[in-house]
Amino acid sequence: PAQVYAIIASLLIFLVLWLLREHRYFPGFLFWLYVDLYAVSRFIIEFFRETPVIAFGWLRVTQAFCLLVIAGTTAYIAYRFKTWTGVGKDAQPEIPG
Repeated sequence: PAQVYAIIASLLIFLVLWLLREHRYFPGFLFWLYVDLYAVSRFIIEFFRETPVIAFGWLRVTQAFCLLVIAGTTAYIAYRFKTWTGVGKDAQPEIPG
């Protein structure tokens, strides 16, 4: 059933990203949000996989890597939200029309 859970998680991630596509966050926000959400979903789905490779107590190697990715991307997103002013080189260009 892990493959079915992966498909469901991917569809949910797509839905979240699709709903946020028109919002103006810092450049690259949707990419980093995707990486973060995918790592979260992969961490959870790994509990349902039948591979018995345990590395750190109850964690698999993949789950440990996912935790590192989640920590890194969440910290980066928080940093960018804190420092992004919405003006200057990171600002979205206005399209005349």
